[in-house]
Amino acid sequence: MDNRRAGQATSSDTPSAGEGSGSWDRRGVLKAAGAVAAAGSALGAGAARAAPGPGGLPLYKVVADTRFADSRAFAAEAAHAGQRIAWTDGDVTRLWYHELDLLWRNDKAALAGLTEHAAFFCLERLALDRGLRVVFKGEHRRLASGATAHAVAGPDAVVTQTALERLSGRAWAAQAAQMALAARGEGPIGASRRTTSQAGPGQPLLLISWVLAAKPERRI
Repeated sequence: MDNRRAGQATSSDTPSAGEGSGSWDRRGVLKAAGAVAAAGSALGAGAARAAPGPGGLPLYKVVADTRFADSRAFAAEAAHAGQRIAWTDGDVTRLWYHELDLLWRNDKAALAGLTEHAAFFCLERLALDRGLRVVFKGEHRRLASGATAHAVAGPDAVVTQTALERLSGRAWAAQAAQMALAARGEGPIGASRRTTSQAGPGQPLLLISWVLAAKPERRI
């Protein structure tokens, strides 16, 4: 793994990471995510899972990137709702090896976050291998005009016109967190909507808000 193989992932206590589908295996996914993540300081780790919130399903943690104000705002909204935060600086290697690998062998606890695409892609590949799927996804893309374009997909009860109107304000990250938390337990992705808002200073080209949750069991 690269020079950041230790990764960065922590709990909310200290603000401070088998095979996937196709040709990706776990080591390859983690290596690819680490290779594109920016360097940052090492951070600690934590573990307890939060109680069920508005979305109904227990959520293990919310993954946030300390480098970006919008991700920190997403985490602040989630923390206000009682969720624990896994702080990263873009590399989720430690979160996987120290927490999720063992957790998802025994407990398909949901995970949410607002991260760059590389971190989301990495966790999505690993989650699919353990029986979880994406139940909510928002793409928040900074445009040359200075606006942010939002493309959000999730359960019908969550991705509503009213929710999108709230997403169009400057505090879109807090609204995205509310939508992500509400998406738990509301069924599969059924709605997709788009809107725009003003981009904040230092916003990266693309951030992804997401929720990974267990696939429903087949009934015979």
